[in-house]
Amino acid sequence: RLQKFAKIGRDQRCGTCRECVNPKSKKACLTVRAQQLRELEQQETAERVAAELERLKQGEAALERVLSGALDAEGRFSEAQHAPMVARHMRGLSIDQRQGLVAQGVLLAVLEDSAGTPAGLPFLKAFLGAEGLTVLVRWLRQARDSDNTGLTEKILRLIERLPVSLELLLSSKAGKVVKQLQKVSPHPAVKKSCGALIKTWKGIVHTSVKS
Repeated sequence: RLQKFAKIGRDQRCGTCRECVNPKSKKACLTVRAQQLRELEQQETAERVAAELERLKQGEAALERVLSGALDAEGRFSEAQHAPMVARHMRGLSIDQRQGLVAQGVLLAVLEDSAGTPAGLPFLKAFLGAEGLTVLVRWLRQARDSDNTGLTEKILRLIERLPVSLELLLSSKAGKVVKQLQKVSPHPAVKKSCGALIKTWKGIVHTSVKS
């Protein structure tokens, strides 16, 4: 068995614990061992904190690279050439970790802002072509599973503003996920948003079938 603690010398023993006062005991001093355990726990905690800070720094640096390369002078996404990079970064985010959640919130805010202006349309079309809707649908499922109502509403609001096509709806399975969400969500606002999306998408399906 690996030795987790340093060997306790006779001169280090407390002399008062149960093991120290028992002349037949060959076990370690309980007082010193407890101190060693506390020191080990403190060291492990410090290492976990340092590792988390390093992951946060790396996540922030990666997001900064994406934003610095893709944002226009107004702080929005507008150029189609940057869409694949943004979609790729979104696919690679680990949103079960803190830095991933922060990046997710920033990207959703910028995407929603970009969707509110005509200048953002070229980017959004290219973003959808780079499987951006598939990423958003995955995020929507994860928000639903964690019962994150605020995030769910934010993603639904963004999807509603995207220029989706019947082909994209089918390939991303967005309709199935939103319909299921409308059925299982206990939140009236979420149900209402899902209903509005489904109504809009039915219109897209109807128009595509007619044409």
